Amino acid sequence: MTKEQLVKLFDHTCLYAYATEAHMKKLCDEARAYNFAMVAVNSVQVKLCKKFLKDTDVHVGAAIGFPLDHHCFQGF
Repeated sequence: MTKEQLVKLFDHTCLYAYATEAHMKKLCDEARAYNFAMVAVNSVQVKLCKKFLKDTDVHVGAAIGFPLDHHCFQGF
């Protein structure tokens, strides 16, 4: 398996309840740079991420019913 094939098995994820447009931009920029398969985001962020990933083969997936405990994401 090549590096290019391997990276297409990974999703890049930000399910942070209070993610800003800047967080989503960073997520999508990284997904594009590394050529990940998909970004996984809360459903409210789908339209924005679709815009950021236009003309790429990175998919956008929405997590439905994901627990939004912001304490899980203290790295932001």
